[in-house]
Amino acid sequence: MDQTKFEPFGEIVQASAEAGSRTCASRWLRRGGIGLFWGLAVTIIVARGIYFEPGIFDGFARAIAFLHRLLAFA
Repeated sequence: MDQTKFEPFGEIVQASAEAGSRTCASRWLRRGGIGLFWGLAVTIIVARGIYFEPGIFDGFARAIAFLHRLLAFA
């Protein structure tokens, strides 16, 4: 029995036998891409943790405090 699938717009797509088979190279490329992505994500998160400057948002906090003082006098 032939299986039919539907694409997001509702048209029928015939499933072919060749489309489902993956080669060994495509599996390695997929795993390599996933590994590269997560490796970069972890590297960025660790670098941000190491080089995070705690006082970076002090200027914003001072500006908010200044606005509060201005509104208090009004």
